[in-house]
Formats: sequence, structure tokens, C-alpha cells
Amino acid sequence: MFNNTEHPLTTAPSPAPASVLVVDDNVNNLRVVEGILRDTGYRVRMARTGESALRSIEIEIPDIILLDIRMPEMDGYEVCSRLKAVPATAEIPVIFLSALQDVEDKVRAFQVGGVDYVVKPFQAEEVLSRVRTHLDLARTRRSLTELNLQLEQRVVERTHELMSANEALADRAEQEQILNDLMQLALTKSGQKEFLGRAIGLLNHRFHWQGIAARNLVFLRTEDGREPQFELVAASAEIDRADQQLCRKLAPVQCSCFRSVLEGKTAFHEGGPSACDALDKLSGGPIPRYWVPLMEGRRVIGALVHYLEPGTSEDALDQTLMLRLGELLSLGILRRQADEMVIHQAFHDPLTGLPNRRLFENRLEHALARAKRMGNLGTILFLDLDRFKNVNDVLGHSSGDQILLNTAERLRQVLRKDDVLARWGGDEFLVMLPNVGSNVLDAGQTTLRIAEKLREALNQPIDLAGTEVQVGVSIGATLFPSNGVAVEEFIKRADTAMYRAKHAGRNTIQFFEQSMQQDAERTLLMERRLRKSITERQFMLYYQPQVSANGRLVGVEALLRWPQPDGSLIPPGEFIPLAEDTGLIVPLGEWVLEESTHQFAQLLSDHAVSPNVSLAINVSARQFESPGFVAAIERSLGESGLPPRRLKLEVTESVLMKNLEQALEIMDWLDAKGIDLSIDDFGTGYSSFAYLKRLPIRQIKIDQTFVSGIRTSTHDATIVAAIIGMARRLDMETVAEGVETLAELRMLRRLGCQYFQGYYFSRPRPWDDVAAMLIRGDIGEPDGDVS
Repeated sequence: MFNNTEHPLTTAPSPAPASVLVVDDNVNNLRVVEGILRDTGYRVRMARTGESALRSIEIEIPDIILLDIRMPEMDGYEVCSRLKAVPATAEIPVIFLSALQDVEDKVRAFQVGGVDYVVKPFQAEEVLSRVRTHLDLARTRRSLTELNLQLEQRVVERTHELMSANEALADRAEQEQILNDLMQLALTKSGQKEFLGRAIGLLNHRFHWQGIAARNLVFLRTEDGREPQFELVAASAEIDRADQQLCRKLAPVQCSCFRSVLEGKTAFHEGGPSACDALDKLSGGPIPRYWVPLMEGRRVIGALVHYLEPGTSEDALDQTLMLRLGELLSLGILRRQADEMVIHQAFHDPLTGLPNRRLFENRLEHALARAKRMGNLGTILFLDLDRFKNVNDVLGHSSGDQILLNTAERLRQVLRKDDVLARWGGDEFLVMLPNVGSNVLDAGQTTLRIAEKLREALNQPIDLAGTEVQVGVSIGATLFPSNGVAVEEFIKRADTAMYRAKHAGRNTIQFFEQSMQQDAERTLLMERRLRKSITERQFMLYYQPQVSANGRLVGVEALLRWPQPDGSLIPPGEFIPLAEDTGLIVPLGEWVLEESTHQFAQLLSDHAVSPNVSLAINVSARQFESPGFVAAIERSLGESGLPPRRLKLEVTESVLMKNLEQALEIMDWLDAKGIDLSIDDFGTGYSSFAYLKRLPIRQIKIDQTFVSGIRTSTHDATIVAAIIGMARRLDMETVAEGVETLAELRMLRRLGCQYFQGYYFSRPRPWDDVAAMLIRGDIGEPDGDVS
């Protein structure tokens, strides 16, 4: 009952391995890149100068070029410019591989014609991914050009045939004209559905197909798991939507004609009983139909199903015409698929497939216009993953990519159909909720409910090849529309709110308020002033004494102050957090180290100061982790002449827990130099006995939050007693911070605390005042109770 007609196919030769030219004046870099590419199957040529690269290209044009920037005589920018100026080499994709990381360098690379920019040092997977992507894009462009040339050549050929035809071939000439019109239609700019709808209408009208013969269906192949399917994408206007739903998707098990087409063959159904009941119902009965495979080379991309008049045999069908129709439909479909791929890549993130910032802004513009027209409110959510950088640095970029893919999928599952999800960049995502209510109260509640679902989804652990990680997310939210506020400003507002969520302790949700904007502007102004003050060294040091239980002076802690033009001082609690966030804490901390060691060393050289008195300096987390920390210590001690045993560095528990192995290495070096180490604010962080056991810690500072509650809170008193007892057993000293009253001092003495620091003894004072205390060896009269 089913007869198959073999569709002629041409066997394409196996493509030769892609040729890659690597240009770098560093032989080691050339060998590394050559090894990566050759192991993957590419043909690799190498050049060490721009001139040799150009000579090599004259001999054989490569498929792609990996180009360094800094090279003798002729840099990479010049090489790329020369290539792009010559038509024969202008289309070669050029990927810059460079250690230059400034935005200006990258912008210039793209201005001279580069298609991509990879920063050294790089991951092999990243280079291979970029090379594959741009080779695929180049092949796609060449394929499109070849298709256009083929189509244009066929137009010329068909036109010539029509001009040379005689009256006996008039019908054939008309048929060729129709095919030519279809070819022209395939060349026009339009969407896939529009093209296929117009193509079917053209065929039905111009071929004068009537009745059942006017019914045509176009299916495109999809993959549902491992099982191929045909999905209906276009149908004749005579077939209503209800009937189209009957055969919306077909699978091989439903129809033997389907199985034949999957093999690249035409198929004819005579009209008897069929396993494909859907197509029978569509036509009103088991009538003849002819299947034509739509092909890309040897790959089947879909099928054209043409219905015939009842009783029509296969011999009465112009099979050559149907095959040519299939070819033209295939060319038009492939052209649009290639265009759609290029457009998709321009507007979507290559890793997650999500809309990128360009597409998100476009959709937000439409949503803003609609919200104003409809009178409803929408929301923008700005999401930033917490601790992503730590995971990415420890487990590698491939694990980081898996986290981003997992994040995108979890967000998709929570969001509604009309919501828009985009990747903004790095570990940042944007969500647009186009309709969350008609008033602020309802909109806020809806936004908070959805944001909480997103937060909960991203708080679930992620399994990375047996390693379980948990990142969390900080979310900023802002409502729209608002009069006079543009798209970019709404995104900026959500970003501002997200940073408020970060500062609120991470893994939280914060809404944008006008005060956030004001805070951001004040912070920006303070950052500028802070940078200027660091450059001009507009800071001063105060010192606070540390005393023993019998009132003997045992040390001073250097405390940073920021003087203002009006004579006031900005305390560190107001500007240190900003310095931490911006990284300015590193040069600021180095200045504190340099200034305090010079002052203390000068005093020691001029006066006899008790050998038990030391200088305590607080070290921030960013400063401790900076590559130049150890060098800064050595430089300050060397230039000042301060004996290392006179220096005590105070670090917080969080510094130790971020990277215990690195902390152990640095602290061992400090201990070997004779520098004492103290744990500051003990009890407010991790308080892990593991690091107390492993690290060379000499002193524990009890945080003032426990000291202030020691008389009124049994819990605080118990904690302080436990800390002192533990330190005694570990042979460590204890210093109580924030001692403000005589009652607190007495209780701390009873518990066995050894040293004290706080307003009861002395407020932080300028250097000259403290120097006098150090020379005397005592603080004099205490400042007294502070209520």
C-alpha cells in the first residue's frame, strides 16, 4: 500500500580539519596554545612576529587566527588592521589573546576587526570554546553566502531557460516562473512562519490547485529526548486551527510515511487504511497524499505533505516538481534558521541561552509602555549570587558555569510565563515581572512573594560532581513605571537595592527607596574624598592604651582617624566599611603600618620604654589577603627599625576562616619573625577551636559586646568566663575590649582576665599624649566610669 521513491542525495566529502594560525612572540605561549589546538584535531601553524604572520597568510589563508597584541616591530592591532584591509583576508576571524585587561585595550581590539578577546592566563576550555564558536559562525556565514550565490545562480539559470523556451513549453515556462517566484520569496527578509505561509499560498494560487489538492502541510523536525518528531509549522488557509491541532506533532510510530521521510526518501500514500489517523481526519478521509523530505545535505529537517485528489495515482504526480518545491522550501527554511541563529546570538547569553542585557532593555521598554497604558505596576529584580566568586576560584570556571546554568534553570522553574529572565553579566541576573498589581501595596506583596520563592530556590545546595555547594542570592527590587524615569534608571535602582541587600547581610531582599539613591550618592562622594585623602596622606593616628590588672601599661593600639577641614574627625566606623568594599583598605592599612611603626620606633630610640610594651595594629581581611601584605610588613619593620617583638597584629576570625591554609602559612611566617598575633572581636565570628589549635595565636581579645553585658546578662558573663578559661588552658593571653566602668573591671579581674582596654582607662588619644604615658610607664589617673 505504501510506495517509496528514493530522493537523490549527494555525498558530501568529509571536511578537512580547521586551520589555525597562532601569532605570539613568546615561544612558551605558542607551544601551550599549539598543544591545546592539536590535541583537539586542528591544524596549527605558528608565527612569532606580525611580519612572519602576514607572510604565512600569503602562502595559505587560515580558517581562524589567535593573535597576541604586544609583539616587537608590529603589534597585533596593526596585523589585524592589515588583514581587514585586504578582501582576501578580511573575513578571517581574529581572536586576540593578551594579558592586557583594560577596557581601552579590548575596545581597540574590536575596533580594528577582532571578533573576540581572551585575557591571559586563560583556561584551555575557554580558548577551545571561543575557537569553536567563531569557526561555526564563519562557516555559517560562508554557507549563507554560498546559498545566496546558489539561489542567485539558479535565478539566472531559470530566467535563461524561460527566455529560451518556445510556445510548446509555455506550461513549463509558467511552472518555472512560479518556482522562480518561490525562490525570490525564499531570498526575502521575513520570519519562518511568514515565509512558509506565503509560500503555500503562492503554490496553491499559481498552480491552480483546487479542492483537496490545495491542502499542503509543512512540518519541521524536533527532538523530544531521543525520539525525533515532526511539528506542524505551516498549513493551507483552508485548514482551520482546530483541524491543525489534530496533527500538531507526529512521531515515527504513527506513520510509515514518516519513517521513510526520515531516511531522506519521498513517500506516497494511496489513500487506504492508515496508521496515521490524524492526517486522515484532517483530510476528511483516507485520500492520497505525497510526502517530500526537506533536507540540509543528508540531514532531514522536515517534510512537505501535499494532498491529492481522490483516486490520483503516483504516476500522475509531477514528482520532479515536488522535489524542486522541497528544495526551495528547504533553502528558504535554512536561510531563516541561519538568520535566527545569528539574531539569537546577538540577543542571548551564550552560556545560559537567556536574553542578554540588550534584549532585556528592549523588552523592558515595551513593558513600561504597556504598564502606563494599562495602569498596572511591574517589578524589576536584580539578583547577584552570594559567594559565587569563592566557589569559582576554588572549584574552577567549569564548576562556576555549572552553577550559572543551574541558577538559570531554577529561576525559569519559579517564574511565570510572562516574566522575563535575563543574564546581566557575571553572576548577575535580572528578572522583570510585567504585572504585579494595580496598587503599591499589592505590587509589593506580590513582588516579595515571588522574590522569596526565587531566593529559596537558589538557596538549595548544588551538587557539582559529588561536591555540594550553596551560594545564596541577594535581591534588589524596584517598581515601575514612574513618571520621568527611563529604562536605564529603573535597572540602576534595582542594582542599588541589590547592594543594599548585600550590605544587610547577604541572602536578603531589599526594595529601592529614594534614600537608597541618596545613600549611593553620598557613598560615591565619600569614596572620591577617601581616594584623595589616601593619596595626600590626610589621615592621623590616635592610640588607646592597654593595661594589666594592676594598672601597668602593656601596649597601645593604633586607631585610624580621618580629620576634616572643620577640625572634626570621622571615626573609622564610618569610612572603614567603604574602604573594605572598594579595596582602598589595602593602601590605607599600609599607611597605618608605616606611620605607627615609625612613631613607635622613634620613641624607643629616644626614650627607655618598658620592654613589655608593644604596638597593636588591626589588620583587615582585604589587607591580610592582599599579595603585598607580607612585603608591607617587612618594609615597615626594615625602614622604621622597630623590633618585630614589639609589634602585635590583630586579625578577626573571619580572616582566618576564609582560607585557613593561606592564613596558617602567613601566620607561621609572622611568628617566625617574632611578631605576636591576636584574635580581635573574639566570639562574634566562627569561634572554631580548629584554628585556635593550629595557628600561632598569642592573645584573644574579648569583644566589647560581651563586656558591656557582663553585669546584666548571665549569658554574656558565662561566655566571657568560658573564653578566659579556654585561653588559660591554651596558654593564651586575654584582653577585654570596651571596659567602661569600675564594676566591669572588677568582675573581669575576678574571672581571671589579664589585660584591659577601654574608656574607663583612657579614650583614644593623639600620639603626643600617649607617648608621655609610654615614657612614664603608666596611664596616670583613669578617665573613670562612663555611663
